[in-house]
Amino acid sequence: MILQIFLDDKSSLKLRDHPLLKYRGAQNWPPVWTRGTKGMVNTVKGEVGVLKEVYYDAGRSNKCFLVIEYQLQSYMGCITCSTRSFCTQLTHFLRGHIGRSIEDIGHLPVFCCSRRPARDESHRLC
Repeated sequence: MILQIFLDDKSSLKLRDHPLLKYRGAQNWPPVWTRGTKGMVNTVKGEVGVLKEVYYDAGRSNKCFLVIEYQLQSYMGCITCSTRSFCTQLTHFLRGHIGRSIEDIGHLPVFCCSRRPARDESHRLC
């Protein structure tokens, strides 16, 4: 079931607080960032780095993979969404913000399932 929340034109929700960015009760934003090199795995937590790429398996998966650059190294994170539909919308939304910091992206205003169209449809996630 898709959660419907009415937000008037003056209200918005930050991406990091979107209710569908939880999976099985766990917050998905930001993902844990992982880098594997020479048999070692390094992880970083938090809204760090700059978004470089976004991947997903169209129509088959509810997982979205993000690649960031942090301290001159590439890291990958995975966001598991409750639905494939939301995963598709999230992927397209994030692709529109490649080159921005993860912190800035988490702070972006989004609208979820408004009963009327958001002024900027690119910020509507439901």
